[in-house]
Amino acid sequence: SIGIDPSDHVFVVDRENSRIQEFDDNGTFINKWYGVSANDKFNRPEDIVFSPYGTFITDTGNNRVLKVDDKFNLITKWGTKGTGNGQFIHPHAIDLDSKGNVYVGVLMKPGVQVFDSNGTFIKKWGKPGTGPGQFSIPQEHIAIDKNDYIYIVDGASNPRVQKFFTNGTLVSIIGTKGSGDGQLLKPEHVSIDPQGNLYVVDRGNARMQVFAPVTNGSSE
Repeated sequence: SIGIDPSDHVFVVDRENSRIQEFDDNGTFINKWYGVSANDKFNRPEDIVFSPYGTFITDTGNNRVLKVDDKFNLITKWGTKGTGNGQFIHPHAIDLDSKGNVYVGVLMKPGVQVFDSNGTFIKKWGKPGTGPGQFSIPQEHIAIDKNDYIYIVDGASNPRVQKFFTNGTLVSIIGTKGSGDGQLLKPEHVSIDPQGNLYVVDRGNARMQVFAPVTNGSSE
């Protein structure tokens, strides 16, 4: 995964090296981090998001979420290994809504957990399955647009992107399985530009696809 800070620096989550690398917008290397301190290292981190409420990282191998400042000093952390509220097994995707609520998706456990920006558990939603509004394994990445619509990639076994309200109510479904225009195979990442266009990494088809803003209640 990558994240872009307010200075347009690009932060690459280098999972296999258990580090995060920083580049300027021309690709020049600036810095790297292996953890939040000499004694508190990352373990296969997977996602990073910058927001007015802080910078958040899914430290996947340690089954936790980290909140750091702009120098990667730790502000707070939460999560332990498990299936209860506030626990994770392979936390994978992370993003924030406009109110600072943090949405965390777990790769091998369908659904979303929601926290405030200090890590207090608020709620969870989502059930396993292949029907509308349900999630299959692996559940991939999350993106939230400026209107607080939540887009979640359903992954390899049920290739599609689902759009939700913040309460977990399904709005629409984007994509079907295949290799044609608008179809997906093993989609992984999703991002949204300021105009609301949806960019999907269609990994199984070795391509990127761009979808126009989705009208509520429709499938495109």
